[in-house]
Amino acid sequence: LPVREQTTVAGHAVRANYLSAGAADVAAETGDEELLGALATQWDNTVARRTYITGGQGAHHQDEAFGADFELPSDRAYSETCAGVASVQFSWRLLLARGGAHYADLIERTLYNVVATSPSSDGTAFYYANTLQQRTPGEPADPDTPSARAESSLRAPWFDVSCCPPNVARTFASLASYLATTDGAGVQLHQYAPATVRTPLDGRAFADFAVATEYPADGAIIVTIGEGSSG
Repeated sequence: LPVREQTTVAGHAVRANYLSAGAADVAAETGDEELLGALATQWDNTVARRTYITGGQGAHHQDEAFGADFELPSDRAYSETCAGVASVQFSWRLLLARGGAHYADLIERTLYNVVATSPSSDGTAFYYANTLQQRTPGEPADPDTPSARAESSLRAPWFDVSCCPPNVARTFASLASYLATTDGAGVQLHQYAPATVRTPLDGRAFADFAVATEYPADGAIIVTIGEGSSG
């Protein structure tokens, strides 16, 4: 179906989200509210019916694809890491275009439960698929042999297709851009992380504040307004 006629995101979970992100860019650049509205509807339905509690997307190993509505098996979930990255990109564009906090909420959920959990703590192995449940313990991958992406149940040093590591790396490198936005009403803080934000607002005001937190390990968020803030 043409993008404008779709009511949910469908097909290959990575490519479909990339398509939606690109369409959102077109809608924003051209002022096409009809297209933007169609994309927002697709996002709403996909999050409600085709997204795991982790934020992961893609129920089918076959074709790395979305399943039907509410087809979300925990032990056969594909939930590809790259699909999580693509979902973040789509949500971010809708957040910029529409300003809804629910877009930032899904970004947070996906970042913490899919993207950030893909690499091992030492950075030497990663998940291609992020299955929610394992009925039997997996076997550690041979570090000298690429793992089959659809068969591995543990992190592996390398897969026969390795799109995920660079995708995760570029996402980590760009995290600062997802923290805050500004508009005519002021500045909005979307993600909680140690940060300093300094930005002009409307030509007459200036935002200057620091965020201190150990979130998600600790729920305390301390925002300190700097001396440079005005307005």
